[in-house]
Amino acid sequence: MTAPTGPAAHLRQAPHLPPAPGSHCASHDLAPEPASAAEARSLTRDCLVAWAATVDPGDAEIITSELVTNATRHAAPATDGRPAIVLTLIGSPAGLTISVWDNGPCDALSGQPPAASDDAEEGRGLLITDALTGGQWGWWVSPCSPGKVIWAQLTPSS
Repeated sequence: MTAPTGPAAHLRQAPHLPPAPGSHCASHDLAPEPASAAEARSLTRDCLVAWAATVDPGDAEIITSELVTNATRHAAPATDGRPAIVLTLIGSPAGLTISVWDNGPCDALSGQPPAASDDAEEGRGLLITDALTGGQWGWWVSPCSPGKVIWAQLTPSS
């Protein structure tokens, strides 16, 4: 029997949560709108510089952008003072963990993503994340609120 593949195979907890001593952590609420991806990339870039992180900054920005873009498509508007999307970055000597929580439904992660045609402009975000992280990503249903968390981990560049 072969191991399952695709998003359903990645239903697991992120490593090293909460942050280990000596780690850096940043969290930012985002709106479910397209401009949030650029805001998230900027926050990621600023944190990597401030923390003197050793991960590839381009890979970190791409992954952050892909995860936040997915969240903006599935999140509902913020209500009752609760955010729609929360981006969390955890930097440590072991690398960078990027996690994105959104308040949207979880059914979009229940199976394989649809195959994108060669000229499609969307549908490759988790495939890109998988390639850039070497499979170090996952997701889980949020136990205390509606929604889900998607995370990805980058290791230090050599």
